[in-house]
Amino acid sequence: MRAVVYRGVRQVSVEDVPDARIEDATDAVVRITTTNICGSDLHMYEGRAGVEEGKVLGHENMGIVEDVGPGVNRVRVGDRVSVPFNIACGSCRSCVEGWTSFCERTNPVDGMQGAAYGYANMGPYDGGLGTDRGVEAVGWQAHDPQGDEHPELVLDNLVQVVKAHGGIGVIGVYVPQDPGAPDELAAHGRVAFDYGTFFTKGQQMGTGQAPVKRSGRSGREAARG
Repeated sequence: MRAVVYRGVRQVSVEDVPDARIEDATDAVVRITTTNICGSDLHMYEGRAGVEEGKVLGHENMGIVEDVGPGVNRVRVGDRVSVPFNIACGSCRSCVEGWTSFCERTNPVDGMQGAAYGYANMGPYDGGLGTDRGVEAVGWQAHDPQGDEHPELVLDNLVQVVKAHGGIGVIGVYVPQDPGAPDELAAHGRVAFDYGTFFTKGQQMGTGQAPVKRSGRSGREAARG
């Protein structure tokens, strides 16, 4: 599978990593469908949280259960779940008292209670920041660090990092005519992005604003799990 991996201060990369698998009786494997970059991920990205190189980031995850261990009886294959980032045994003193965020068994780091996915000092657990889907939320005014406009910039990056047959949602605005465009193509609403790679990877793209009436009820049910 593809995931976001920490490689040093202000350095992350999207890499192939081993697929998740059942290791203990109480494990479940979840195919990530929605994930998020948290503000606390920036603590590690900026080198201020002591995370080790090679850590797979991502502790805000939703997805569909694909496999469960023999000790799991509350979720089933096919369930849609929202995964809390805390990892807990459920049976130590802290967990029994309701303090699962301070589980006494899941974190092997000396002096630390409580474990979490994909975070510094919270145990050897990889996160779930994957790239099945990507969102273009900037639009035609995307620009490089020097301030030069490149309407294709975010699209090109997403084509590279989203997995084969993954989806790209474009909610950033693109217009049919742009009198202030950086080139003649963009002035007429034509954006030269990396369509060759997009085609080769079999990706899909959806555009426009959210059709609330169409998606409202199903979205609500998905959120409820």
